[in-house]
Amino acid sequence: MPISTIAFIRGTVLAMLLGLAALVAIVGFNLWLVRETAVYSNTVTVARQQRSAIVDLRTLIDEAETGQRGYLLTGDASYLDPYTQAERDIPQQLNQVRDMTAANPAEHDGVVKLVPIVTAKLAELRETVELFNAGRRDDALAVVKSNRGRDLSLQAAVLLTALVKRAEDRIDAAVKNQRDNIATLQWATIGGVLFIVLVVGGSIWMIVLYTRQLVAARREVQDLNLGLEERVRERTAELGRANDEIQRFAYVGTHDLRAPLVNIMGFTSELEGCLASIKTYMERAGEETGDAVAEEARRAALEDLPEAIGFIRSSTRKMDGLINAILKLSRDGRRLLKPEPIRLENLLKA
Repeated sequence: MPISTIAFIRGTVLAMLLGLAALVAIVGFNLWLVRETAVYSNTVTVARQQRSAIVDLRTLIDEAETGQRGYLLTGDASYLDPYTQAERDIPQQLNQVRDMTAANPAEHDGVVKLVPIVTAKLAELRETVELFNAGRRDDALAVVKSNRGRDLSLQAAVLLTALVKRAEDRIDAAVKNQRDNIATLQWATIGGVLFIVLVVGGSIWMIVLYTRQLVAARREVQDLNLGLEERVRERTAELGRANDEIQRFAYVGTHDLRAPLVNIMGFTSELEGCLASIKTYMERAGEETGDAVAEEARRAALEDLPEAIGFIRSSTRKMDGLINAILKLSRDGRRLLKPEPIRLENLLKA
């Protein structure tokens, strides 16, 4: 089916709008995914920082307990260095963990439960060290053997493990979401590109088809122009032949008509010559006899015949003018046209 110009323009504009809409959709979707990726990246970063802080806190508690046990078993003061460092850093680390989990109620509740346990553990460690330093080694070991410190360590380990698990779950969920977003971005980009390719392909197909129609129409117009020129030449030749025949007919007709017209004009002149004698005679005869018939003949000779001859004269002059005009027209038809420049300024002024 041929594509009209209006359909071609509408199709091209529609294809451009569809391609632009697809491009805007892809760009908008990419921006949205970038924003979501930034959110997930921030979540991963925060979760990793939380996990690192919790692990550091658990390490400090283990180091404090290890230093305390080594000191109690050996009496070597060098074992107190890790304990002393951990005892000094644990409160600060605990506050850091509490601040980092403040935005998450579930984790914050775990940290709130962890604070008294850690405080009690530090107090238990401090008590045993102070008893050992006071020379009451057996009392210090009795506190250790009471398993109060072990229970506190187990409670703290459970809470810390749960906190670490929550942080790792958030990291895994954020990473999974990022992967899903990347996959979605890939499919959306592929789909958008395919859609744009289809739109561009359709536009190219329409342009090619429309161009072919234009080429075919141009060829058809050229063929029609060639045929038209040939028909114009044929019609011009036919018109020239018809015009020549008309001119010959007019020329011959005018000459054929002029012969009887000349006769009519000659006989009319003779009638006028005879009428003068008849008029003289009738004037005399009418005055002498007084006869009614003679009077009627006298009126015809004096009035009717001169009027009829006048009509004949007038008609022959008109017919002679028409014959001369036709003859002139036939002669002008054979005259060659000579183009001459004309000053339009003079015509406009006139």
